[in-house]
Amino acid sequence: ALRASIGELLESVTLVDVWRDDQRLGAGRKSLVVSCTLRSPNGTLSGEEAARVIDAAVAACGRRTGATLRGPG
Repeated sequence: ALRASIGELLESVTLVDVWRDDQRLGAGRKSLVVSCTLRSPNGTLSGEEAARVIDAAVAACGRRTGATLRGPG
């Protein structure tokens, strides 16, 4: 879902960690930590441009897998 939604701007994606906690996340659920490196062939991405790409990727993951972005704490 990440690769498909980010497309050519995605230089790399790495699964950093998988966390399970039935009490905090719910039975059978897990939290994935991923690292995405973005690179534009046309120049430097602004923080705003990168944020839009990541927001779209999170939305695509949600539609495809039911994933949600977890907040702090």
